[in-house]
Amino acid sequence: MKKTIDSSADFFPSTDGYIRPRHDHILTPRRHGTVLVEPPAVTLAAALAARPVLKAMPLTSSDFRRQARQDLLASIQEHALAIGIAGPAEDILTRPWVITGHQVEFYHAGVWAKVIAADYLAQAANAVAIDLLVDHDVLAHLGLEVPVMDSGHLARRRITWDDHSPSVAAEFIAAPTTPQRKRWIDAINAASLVKSDAWKDFAARLSAGRVQDYVGWLSVARFGFEAALGLNVWHAPCSRLCQKPAWLGFVTAWIAQAEAWTAQYNAALHRYREAQHIRNAAQPMPDLVLSAQTLELPFWIYGPGQPRSRLIISRGPEPSLMTPAGPIALPVMRDADCYQQGQALSQFLARHNLAIRPRALTLTMFARLALANLFIHGIGGAIYDQITDHLMESFFGIVPPYGCVSAGWLLDLPGRDESPVSIAELRWQHHHLQHNPELALPREHEPDPAVTGLLHARREKIRIIRDSLQADRSAGRGCRDGVAARRGWFRELHQINQQLLPRTQPTLNQIEQQLAYLRLHAVELTAAKWREYFFALHPLSSLHALIRSLRENRPGP
Repeated sequence: MKKTIDSSADFFPSTDGYIRPRHDHILTPRRHGTVLVEPPAVTLAAALAARPVLKAMPLTSSDFRRQARQDLLASIQEHALAIGIAGPAEDILTRPWVITGHQVEFYHAGVWAKVIAADYLAQAANAVAIDLLVDHDVLAHLGLEVPVMDSGHLARRRITWDDHSPSVAAEFIAAPTTPQRKRWIDAINAASLVKSDAWKDFAARLSAGRVQDYVGWLSVARFGFEAALGLNVWHAPCSRLCQKPAWLGFVTAWIAQAEAWTAQYNAALHRYREAQHIRNAAQPMPDLVLSAQTLELPFWIYGPGQPRSRLIISRGPEPSLMTPAGPIALPVMRDADCYQQGQALSQFLARHNLAIRPRALTLTMFARLALANLFIHGIGGAIYDQITDHLMESFFGIVPPYGCVSAGWLLDLPGRDESPVSIAELRWQHHHLQHNPELALPREHEPDPAVTGLLHARREKIRIIRDSLQADRSAGRGCRDGVAARRGWFRELHQINQQLLPRTQPTLNQIEQQLAYLRLHAVELTAAKWREYFFALHPLSSLHALIRSLRENRPGP
């Protein structure tokens, strides 16, 4: 039976009037068949029906938004041409855009749920669904994990086709050669317990791919696979979009406002940490570093095939870009608009063979301000965009709409549906029942008078201890008159519990047996319940069920 985690069927902006998730409703779906759509789809669709709230400001004007959307359309068309598919027509500029995005990797069904949601929301509103391929991020590994049998036990195994430098962005990684991909796919097929029809289809697309770069190779396989499932979502690599003037105009605005915006960025991080009781100064991301001479901005900078570096500029009216080779004076065009300044910065970066790419908050800030009518986040992005909300409201007085979509969709593996509780939950139950034995006593039609007497004595002892504590508190802070007496009463209470223990032991034994099983099979159960297996490892029937499950949230007929 599918369980849907959804907020409400009613229209729900938010308490402050903005369309965005209620963050106390964002709970990671972990059990199979659970779906998260927050706020409800009917609310998200309202954002697509409404005209964007635009301000007469350089980065939020209708002109800049039009130019930015033209840049994104050009990026989609260039990418489509590069991977050998037909791109979208110009008329998509006249329709609302639902945008999502993720790192270019073999991600799980919970992440893929964002793509499904973008598609169904677009279909419901005659809009366009777009997936930003975040190819300026680094990859942990080149490959995916599969469930395997290891010495007779269920486990996970990572199968890769090659090693690579973890500091290099995905946009510079080559696709596996034909021999590499054959060995890799053969290794997966030989080791994996999963032999799904979806993986067979996806692997065939990967095998047939002729695109030479990793991002395009994975994109064309995914695009064809999704189209076969009825999903119409365009792909746009961030590396292409970030070569365009609109993105670089956004960067020049940050450079021009570096002193004020950097301070507000750090203040927003501090505010978030305080609200979430986070003590680690590196979480959720570190502050931007300020010195007497320089300012760090929330962007990456690097050359082709080089590791990413943080973007640092010098302070002053005519800032310079700080590089290992020394400072380079940035172009200054005080009378030009943001788009023209972006064109000048594009020429400057091309001369120096450099690229400027977003970090997490600046990517969604740009996408939500300049491109999307609605942005779809996953769990992490929706949580962290509370910081982005604060920044955009501070800078521009608006908070563009967004939602959060995820799913708990697990492979059908032995142990997946066993033990609805965890080791931690069982340990807590065991401890709680030891100290509250009345909860563990078997229900008897004719209660034993001895047991009834012990329970009465226990309740009375608890009442005496409670009254003693209240008396000390009423007497004033620091009063300890009843401490010695309470120690004796607690000892008597424990003695009563021990007398009840033989009657509660059967229940405690059951919990201990469950604990022993979970501890023995912890690795197997973790592998069985792991939600991050690549989505195409699921059978097609399961993927269709996920699509149906999400589309049940779709507004309208």
